[in-house]
Amino acid sequence: MDGNTPRLLLVTTRNLSAPTGEWRLIANRSAALRSDFKIPTDVLYLRPHTSPPILLDGSRWSEDLYAIRFSNRVEPRLCSALLKLRRTISSWLTRNASGYVVISGCQLYLAPLGIPRERLIVDLHGTLREWVDGNERAPRDRVLRFAYPLASLAERRALEGARGALVVSTALATYARACGVHNVWRIPCGLLRSGVPSESGRAREEWRNRLSIPADTTAFVYSGGLSKWQCVREAVQLFGRVRQAWLGNCQLVIMTPQTEALSAIVAGLDASAITACSV
Repeated sequence: MDGNTPRLLLVTTRNLSAPTGEWRLIANRSAALRSDFKIPTDVLYLRPHTSPPILLDGSRWSEDLYAIRFSNRVEPRLCSALLKLRRTISSWLTRNASGYVVISGCQLYLAPLGIPRERLIVDLHGTLREWVDGNERAPRDRVLRFAYPLASLAERRALEGARGALVVSTALATYARACGVHNVWRIPCGLLRSGVPSESGRAREEWRNRLSIPADTTAFVYSGGLSKWQCVREAVQLFGRVRQAWLGNCQLVIMTPQTEALSAIVAGLDASAITACSV
């Protein structure tokens, strides 16, 4: 980035209302930029009018927080939100001459934001290919499969000529460069062990009681989606081999919003060894 210390405006449609994986990725990155590089991050959070407000943490975000609520339907409320979004970004760019706008969320690729290419940074959390990896019979997955070509084209156009891209893997860095972005910053999803607070024994006991897992059973836990690139099927197969050699009782806990797709993934494994939890 420029020699002058820049300021970032994060414009996002991602879920910042709950401590999800994407919240942690964005929040931890913002905290590192602020503490180690003195780069503050303002947040412009687009959220549906039914969702809760942003999950605040003063150590991660700057004091300049904006929230624009919108409707999921194409109606005057959505159009008004888009106009307000464009005006807010323009005003911020005027006030912050050395600032950059980070867009995070594929919906923003299609919005007329008016951001100069030299001041645009695209945040890539993962590949849109997962849109075509879902259950072909589920209505939501059919919609995503249909929308994938348009979303993929919009993403490539957003990256072309942009100032930079934030990525979480080497594969995404290669993809961003191939799309014509000028700079790529790879920031893996992870934390130093020393920076992770220990979970209390009481909290673990509460989860064991909630999921009916005995105290003498070792729990292997996966939390996330079920896209092919996340290799959940391979993890389940590995657990099956581990369980055969494990001295004692063990249980695989899968916490996912896609519990309906689990049956095909865990097929062939003793059902009593799997605990599914919808999150």
